[in-house]
Amino acid sequence: MLIKPGNQIKIKVLKNKSEGEASIVSSGNSGSCLVIVSELSLSPGDEVELEVPQREEALCIIRASVIEAGPDREYTVQLQGEPQHLQRRRSERIPANHRAEYILLSNKDKHDFHEGLILNISRNGALLAVKEPLQLSNELFLIFDIKLHTLPGERVVPTGIGGKVVREHFPLEEGSGEWGYNYGVEFEKPFSALTG
Repeated sequence: MLIKPGNQIKIKVLKNKSEGEASIVSSGNSGSCLVIVSELSLSPGDEVELEVPQREEALCIIRASVIEAGPDREYTVQLQGEPQHLQRRRSERIPANHRAEYILLSNKDKHDFHEGLILNISRNGALLAVKEPLQLSNELFLIFDIKLHTLPGERVVPTGIGGKVVREHFPLEEGSGEWGYNYGVEFEKPFSALTG
């Protein structure tokens, strides 16, 4: 399980269903407590779910209870019960090795193009390898070529789709070389060029 300082996780408050991002600050020796910093306002006694990214395409959901609220939205949570391991993909991924470009939409002052490599793709998202780190929840516009099968043959068409960074993959994909960071990108709408 990737519960270690610095890792980004998602957090959901069960009583009001609010969701946000959190960062793990430290874990206790027994592994039953975590100190996290979250954008959410939490109180002792709040029951939460922590969504922790795992290797491959698994997702770990852990129930926890807030036992202490510190300054600067730092919280100590007590883990409860056994973690649930879930599959994250909603549709089949097609292996790819396509060069792509992306624009970070969260930077409203400038829209620079950045290089990326699509490692796999589905109707709902893609695994994107990049050279510089991204943040969870970064919104981006992804631009790449697709092959359309038409009569009498194929033709390559540039296309683009909006999406959001929803998870960081650990460890990085084998053989990614210069592409040092891998992220799961969820498309803002299903990508209709794929039937998978």
